[in-house]
Amino acid sequence: MAPSIYSKTNRDPLKDWRYIDFHPSMGVELHNIAGAEYEMLIARNPERERYQFPFTLFLDKQEYHTSDLFVRHPDPA
Repeated sequence: MAPSIYSKTNRDPLKDWRYIDFHPSMGVELHNIAGAEYEMLIARNPERERYQFPFTLFLDKQEYHTSDLFVRHPDPA
């Protein structure tokens, strides 16, 4: 999964080490769970399947809920 995490900003990595960007080819969606918390979900997309590792194990699923929780970066830029 590490190659699917990238930086598209010029933010200081020492200051913003807690925040990550997922490459668009992963098909990552963040669904609001409660308040400021979002769960990472990967929605199956035939054009992106080679990058969507959960569907190599769960052949019958159309969505994969990772149970990983995230909060948005305070600076939306």
